[in-house]
Amino acid sequence: MSVTELPKHLKRAGEVFRATSAIGEIYFRHGFYSQAGNLFQWSFQGQQKLLGDEHLDSLDTIHNMAVMRCGPDGDRAHSRR
Repeated sequence: MSVTELPKHLKRAGEVFRATSAIGEIYFRHGFYSQAGNLFQWSFQGQQKLLGDEHLDSLDTIHNMAVMRCGPDGDRAHSRR
C-alpha cells in the first residue's frame, strides 16, 4: 500500500513519519545521535503500524538507523552528544 492510497488523515500521518525521519537525518549529520535515534525509532514505529515493515518509507528509516549504528566511524550511538 502506498501513502497515496490511504485516507486523507492517514496520508498526513505517513507524511509526518517521513518528515520526522528526515529531521532525524539532519540531527544525525550534525552529530546529535541520540536525538536522531529517537526520531528514527518513533518514525519507524508509526510507519510499521501504518504501512508495514516492507514499505519503502519503513525500509528507508531502518536504513537510517543502521547507518547511525554501524556507520564508517564505528558505533556512533555512544557519541558525546
